Amino acid sequence: SLLSSGVPIQGEAGVGYLLQAGSHLPPLMFSEKEMMALELGMRMVRAWSDVELAEASHSASTKILSVLPDKLKQQVEDCPLIVPDYHTQSETAKRGQLLRHAIDHQFKVSLDYQDE
Repeated sequence: SLLSSGVPIQGEAGVGYLLQAGSHLPPLMFSEKEMMALELGMRMVRAWSDVELAEASHSASTKILSVLPDKLKQQVEDCPLIVPDYHTQSETAKRGQLLRHAIDHQFKVSLDYQDE
């Protein structure tokens, strides 16, 4: 926890917490395996989701890579895992985006199964 790591936090559960002025949070760092898992997930989002999420995934990946140590950044960039896109940046991705927006706005959705 932050308190056990020496970060000066005041407050209590149910009321709220406050970081003392002049304090800084310790930097967050990922292990190589954690970064590979995140990168693989972001590649899947770019390959299998709609344009909006793909762009968000690319932006997040760029931000994370920009603060990684050089060695870890190179390992992630050299990751040999490939995510095929199966040409999903089409109607399927558009439908996925519509469904995601419906869920975000708590709209009811009716789905009909069609056997082809």
